[in-house]
Amino acid sequence: MKEGGVLIFDLGLNKENWIEGLVSVDTVVDKDLKLARICQSHLEEGIFNSSFVFLVKENGKLDFDIDEHKLGVFGMEEVLELMRNTGFNTFIYSDFKDEKWRIETGERPVFVGVK
Repeated sequence: MKEGGVLIFDLGLNKENWIEGLVSVDTVVDKDLKLARICQSHLEEGIFNSSFVFLVKENGKLDFDIDEHKLGVFGMEEVLELMRNTGFNTFIYSDFKDEKWRIETGERPVFVGVK
């Protein structure tokens, strides 16, 4: 990345906000379309082995799919150190707002790194 370049990413899953065994259910309902995503959190050696179950009901017909992911879960200090070591001046904002992130808010940390 060139000097002055900007890197922006969020860290919705991190060691500071991780809740082992948490079951999450997200739903969307819109006229003839209903969607549900179900997942349970489970961490093994820093890796989130996720199985998302999707339920889709469209025009009265029900279908489902299972989507599996392996995601690394990192600590905030770990990421900040990596950013510093690769030459970024880093700021952390709260949930895509112009507010400094604080762990007690429970909001998603958004990293902005300037090279």
